[in-house]
Amino acid sequence: MREIKFRGIEKYHFARDEDRPKTMLYGAGLIQDSVNTWLIDNPSRRSLALGMTKTIIEPDTVGQYTGLKDRNGQEVYEGDILKIPDHYEGDNHYAERYEEVKFIEGGFDVETCDITFYLCEIIGNIHENGDLLK
Repeated sequence: MREIKFRGIEKYHFARDEDRPKTMLYGAGLIQDSVNTWLIDNPSRRSLALGMTKTIIEPDTVGQYTGLKDRNGQEVYEGDILKIPDHYEGDNHYAERYEEVKFIEGGFDVETCDITFYLCEIIGNIHENGDLLK
């Protein structure tokens, strides 16, 4: 059974951090109220009341962990852009293409990913590097 994890880009900065770019944050769950989407985590593994952190994130940047890792051992999340070797072209060189990991009809999908997944490599995500798909 795979570990359930989420990620998303933080929504707000504190005034003292205005120069810092918004960052992708990782957590163990989501809470959504009528106004905000919260990413929650419990890094200390203590009781939730003592160890839980909550951060407001941009709801359209939420991605769920697929349970898979790329060829470098990096966790693959929904919204990641993968470099996929397309086919063999002589001396062990592959043509390559870029595809987005999507959640479709209850499962994660990389369109036309018909090769062994461990050959794929994460090169970015659609929220920070969307131009890679163009």
